Amino acid sequence: MNGLGEKIITRIDILIDKLSINYVDWLIAIGTVGAVIVALAIAIFGERIKYKGKISLTLRSDKAIRTKQRYKKRIQGPVLEQEIEISLNIFRIELENNGDRKITDARAVIKNIFEFDGKSYLKRNNFISAPINWTHFGFKRDINVREPAYLDIIQKPSNKNYYEICWPDGRPHEKDLAEIGLGKKFILELEIYLEKKIIPFKLKFEPEKEELIAVDTIG
Repeated sequence: MNGLGEKIITRIDILIDKLSINYVDWLIAIGTVGAVIVALAIAIFGERIKYKGKISLTLRSDKAIRTKQRYKKRIQGPVLEQEIEISLNIFRIELENNGDRKITDARAVIKNIFEFDGKSYLKRNNFISAPINWTHFGFKRDINVREPAYLDIIQKPSNKNYYEICWPDGRPHEKDLAEIGLGKKFILELEIYLEKKIIPFKLKFEPEKEELIAVDTIG
């Protein structure tokens, strides 16, 4: 083969190499764009799928469940430390997810307290929203379809002369945010936060019957 033929073959080989490199680059570029499109589609439509369907949380009964629990606590006596038993009268409501998809991160607060002064129910002015406890779960929880969920509202310790709001983790030092006096009629205004939805409830306490019941209005 003469020199001219060798030069032509060499140029063809170089051209083929360049085309191969460009072809690989194109494949990489197309793959990258495709991956980005797929990721965007998952982000957009995945979020729509997540929130598709009805969410609903309803009371199983208008009357709160009253239950008693006991625990032991060590306190410092006049001389020695001693152990005492404390009982709690707890009022909790039972709710059910009767929607068609799982509820995630449900949270609940007591938004306002209205106390009866003998004539009407007056809003407690120095009260701010207080989180309340999902039984066995704390501040928030997921609720599957048709799953019951229990929400602790108030409790009366045997060694106290007032009712306490069932805070998820201990209780605040401010009495106005934690305590409700005995013998008082009062209404608790609740809000339960379900993702993009807020469900309000009103619960009225009747001290004569020691009942906490759901009501529609304040009054």
